[in-house]
Amino acid sequence: MSLELILYLKQDFSGPQGVGHVIFLNLNNKPLHIWSTGNQWGDDALWFELSRPPLKARIERKIQNYTVNVPSTIQLPPGGSHTWHFDLNDGSWESDVQFDKMLITGSELSVIYEAVDSPEARTQGVLIGRWQSKPVKLE
Repeated sequence: MSLELILYLKQDFSGPQGVGHVIFLNLNNKPLHIWSTGNQWGDDALWFELSRPPLKARIERKIQNYTVNVPSTIQLPPGGSHTWHFDLNDGSWESDVQFDKMLITGSELSVIYEAVDSPEARTQGVLIGRWQSKPVKLE
């Protein structure tokens, strides 16, 4: 099963870096299911890698206290896509390093979708594996 992640960053010189969207593209001739965000499985599956040599940061969603935590998916039809918008400055992201200081010109950002095998993933028919977008240089 083939999935492609395409990362677009808003290149706005007057605003903060780290705002954009991700396109999930189904390159198959069969539908694919990926985790949707807003639940434990989807929030854990989607994260960013920010690189500014020699530093590298994994940026992931902060742990949430879900009122209702139900596994939910998005179906991508053959050749179809889904767009997911993000803002790394909205307070819902964390890292083991102070990544906001790395969100500067010359750094590179990529997005990773990594769905692990679990009973919920099998029940939901979720595509299992790891995909990473090409890095995008912050300008």
